[in-house]
Amino acid sequence: MRWIWRAKTVLFVFASTLAVSSSAGAQAEATATTSCVSPRLTTRDDSHMFGRILSAVEDLGGGFYKEAQGKYAAIIHDIEKKDYHPCLRWMAYDGYGETLTALKKKDKAAAMLTRAADLARNLSDREREGSARHLEAAQKLK
Repeated sequence: MRWIWRAKTVLFVFASTLAVSSSAGAQAEATATTSCVSPRLTTRDDSHMFGRILSAVEDLGGGFYKEAQGKYAAIIHDIEKKDYHPCLRWMAYDGYGETLTALKKKDKAAAMLTRAADLARNLSDREREGSARHLEAAQKLK
């Protein structure tokens, strides 16, 4: 009997959270720019690509630059084949550029980060500023 009460409580909390996030998401979509803080992924392909990007980010953050480079190269190859969410496209190019910057590959990093900056034009200020900062760091490499 007690587990039923707990299950109902968990479902209520989940439903309440879902309702609040849905209304916040609807308000966010009303703005002219898209924020990539928590992108609304509507397709299975988008969700799968997001998982791949998170795996590459984890490698980059852990200092496994060669592994991250390989993952990002495959992601970039695949992301051009389909129409993915704009945030995913930006995350892929920006992350790949950061990885190449960490590996001191100036020209390739600058090319990827220039593409990320172009994609960020339709996104929020946070993404535009991040891409500009990453591109500037790549251009300072020797």
